[in-house]
Amino acid sequence: SKRRVKLYFVLDRDERDLLEIEKLRGQLGDLGDLKVLQRRELENYLVVPTALSRYISQKSPSVGVCDPGEIGRLIEQLSGEMLDVAIERRVLKRACRPIIPNREAVIGRTDKDFSLALAEQLSETERQISSLREGISTWLDEAKESLQGKTLDERLSLIPGDVLIDAVFRRYDLSFNKRKDGPKIAAIMTAVEIPSEIDGLLRAITS
Repeated sequence: SKRRVKLYFVLDRDERDLLEIEKLRGQLGDLGDLKVLQRRELENYLVVPTALSRYISQKSPSVGVCDPGEIGRLIEQLSGEMLDVAIERRVLKRACRPIIPNREAVIGRTDKDFSLALAEQLSETERQISSLREGISTWLDEAKESLQGKTLDERLSLIPGDVLIDAVFRRYDLSFNKRKDGPKIAAIMTAVEIPSEIDGLLRAITS
């Protein structure tokens, strides 16, 4: 900020909701612009049948010319089968938040015995964990209900992109490594294959 360089912070959406995004924007303040992607991960923007078909043909010459139509049908089929993955990730976001005993409450105790104060904090931690355990079935039901009837485009924004692409690759006896394959797929995408959200972001950053 001292050098008057404009900063952009780009985050995967993952399981972030609107409240969490607004909290992040508040923390950032005037330090820069925050862009939270509409789709779950960067890899979700690579789920383009024509681009994937070209890359699969390059990655495995034995496959020959890979039909984009076949890739599109695979993506539609797999995205339906993988909704359970999106459901699980939603529940995990709620159930696996950090729960840490309050160390400061023990240090700042007044007339309590150390062992008693520590035991109370550990008991409170156990209570919170128990509450999370009891919420699992409810959260599963809520996640399933919220994902019912989603269109293909909506499913493609919710399912982890790297998992979906890897599932497509495995139909051709390949595996997807997002660090190695991701940039290579992006490099062969044509202008019309790049989603408008990413196109606009890149133009804003480089303008």
